[in-house]
Parts: sequence; structure tokens; C-alpha cells
Amino acid sequence: MGGELFGLGAVVVAQPRRGLFGRYKGPVLELCDVDGTPLADVETGRPGRMYTVVNRGGGVALRIEVGTRRLRPHFRLTDGQGAAVGTAQSRRVLPRAFALELRGADGAGLLLSRTTPASLQWAVREGEPKASPVLGTVTSSAFGPLHTLLRYVVEFSDELGPAQRQLVVGSVVCLHLVRRVLGGSSAPA
Repeated sequence: MGGELFGLGAVVVAQPRRGLFGRYKGPVLELCDVDGTPLADVETGRPGRMYTVVNRGGGVALRIEVGTRRLRPHFRLTDGQGAAVGTAQSRRVLPRAFALELRGADGAGLLLSRTTPASLQWAVREGEPKASPVLGTVTSSAFGPLHTLLRYVVEFSDELGPAQRQLVVGSVVCLHLVRRVLGGSSAPA
């Protein structure tokens, strides 16, 4: 499951549009291709603790379990069958958690970090930012009524395989959770 989702060169992860009035009861995030074709939704299992990426066909593509250790969020990612995909952990405590260390099920490490402190862009690299090439980028923007909704455009280089892309897409969901759900920075960028 999720082969189409994690085989693309770019994926958009965004908060769904919602009305200004009334309580919203839909998915936390939507995943679509760059043309806007919906691919999956991020649904809440237990608010603040468990999230599931569900394909439009109803199959589970990814599960994300949330934990915190001394205000340092960490996430365990598994696929639809329960096999480990990897982990993501914040490098710093909330509310200044702007980088996630990613560890794939195979033990390979990636880093998702802002390109500069005030940047709207994050880079995916195999190691420390200055020492390794960029394997992917994540660009955030605000949209919707009053620019209160967030959108992340995730672009991959050809060097990232489907398993690494799955980990990166999951980590972007984690990044959003750190920024908006778990009490991280509420800045729109």
C-alpha cells in the first residue's frame, strides 16, 4: 500500500480547507500530487498520540505513534502491515524544534532541517547540513482564509528510494504535528 504515494517525485501535504464557522471534523492533513489529485488523508487515532495515513482506497499507508521525552517529540513510523518504517526525533525541545533526525528501518539516517533559521524551506540530507548534498526539499506556505492553513511541498531527488520517500513524507507529517499540534512554534512559516 502507498506505492503510488511514495513513488512520486513530489507530494503536497496540506491542511484541508474548512469553513470559518463551526467545528471541523475531517482529516488533519491531506496528501496529494502536485496537480492537486488527492492521494491520502492523515486521520487521528488518538489525538496527540496516534495518526494514520490512509489511502483514498481505504488502505493504511503509514501509522505514526507520537511520544515525548522531556519535551523532545519522537515518532515511530510503521507501514500498513505494522512493519517498521523508521523513527523521527526532534533535535531540540519544544517550541524550538526545527529539525528532525530520521532513522530508517535499515538504520540509515537522514536529517530534515531548515535551510536557514527563518527560512520557509527545509532540506533532507544524509548528515550534517554543510557536509552532504540535498536529497529533497520541503517548502512551506500559508493559504486559505486569513492564511491560517499550512501547505508543505515535498520534492525528492532521484537518489531517494520509495522506503526513504515514505520516511520523509511521514516526517513531514511529524513536522506539522510538532509545529501545530504538539505546541511547537505557531508561526505560519
